[in-house]
Amino acid sequence: MHLPAIDNSSWMSSRTRLAFSMCAMLDNSVKGMVFRGSNDLSSAASKFLKRVENGELVLAIGGKLKKELIDNKPSGKIAQWFAEAIRSGKVREFAKDKVKKEERQLKKGGLCLSNDHHVLGLARISGARLLFTDDKDLMKDFKNLKLIPKPKGKVYRVPDNGKFDKSHEKLLSETNCKPAGG
Repeated sequence: MHLPAIDNSSWMSSRTRLAFSMCAMLDNSVKGMVFRGSNDLSSAASKFLKRVENGELVLAIGGKLKKELIDNKPSGKIAQWFAEAIRSGKVREFAKDKVKKEERQLKKGGLCLSNDHHVLGLARISGARLLFTDDKDLMKDFKNLKLIPKPKGKVYRVPDNGKFDKSHEKLLSETNCKPAGG
């Protein structure tokens, strides 16, 4: 089945896009790795979070992914981190109804290997093309041009040794985000 095209009319011009920080998504499968409080600055997870905290990378959240990331615990430390990050512009929240609409289209399409239609839907509306995950089926889905059209999705993952390397650096410096509200 063929999925309907994304409305690309909201994409920014390349000149305008430069004014925005790079955009990525954090899957629930790596939340613990990112927020466990490791002080190991060489770890790929720590470097990812540091980029967000420094404002060099903006996380896109919305819909079911937002709910997953804060564990339905509005008073928890991670929820508090996200609330502050949204206020400071380090995280961009996208409209729940638009994410849900894309999620439904993806489910109808029947092309997904993973059960993470909500993550893919958010990528489609936010323009985020970098995903931090360790879910192998989601990795395949995110790189599938039939699900995530150009630019092609890229996956940031932590290698077995946990170390940050040149491939991580390249991924963190090559991605863009649409304006919030999308």
